[in-house]
Amino acid sequence: MRFIEIILLILGILTPFLISSKKVSLNKIIPLGIILVSLIAHALLEGLRWQNPEIKAGINIDGAQWGNMVDTFFTKPFMWLSSDWPETHPNFNEVAYQNGSTADFYNATIKNSGHSNFTDIPFMINLSAVNESGTIESKQAIHITTELVVGFFNKYLNGETVDLLELGNKNMLLDVEKR
Repeated sequence: MRFIEIILLILGILTPFLISSKKVSLNKIIPLGIILVSLIAHALLEGLRWQNPEIKAGINIDGAQWGNMVDTFFTKPFMWLSSDWPETHPNFNEVAYQNGSTADFYNATIKNSGHSNFTDIPFMINLSAVNESGTIESKQAIHITTELVVGFFNKYLNGETVDLLELGNKNMLLDVEKR
């Protein structure tokens, strides 16, 4: 079984538990991992910036943005979800996303998280000094990420009423701002 088939199988199994009233349309979601990002992220971002009708919305989950984003902006809803990097860490996305979007654009940060908190690494290697997770409990970080990502796509793909700012208000470890 290929990697993408495994991801789609997992999404199919988890969908009833993650989405309350509607099923996720698996042909509208493209899961990206570290290896896949460098190959197709640029094409996806072009679809978000320009008027590609097949791409409705996008999320960058703690990845560094490459390409010519500095001189342009998104035209589709977008969320930049980030770990809680220290001030000394270079923040390339702050420059890349400086123009934001003509549509809804969200910045979200999970407090006390590290880059690997968006993966399963902390569950395999339970030492934050080695696995580059933050001090947040790993299950809590995954729960917050899941709630935010599912809420974002329910709002922009399924047309449901979801207040993403309220998710940040009700969770002390999540900052969400809309610009």
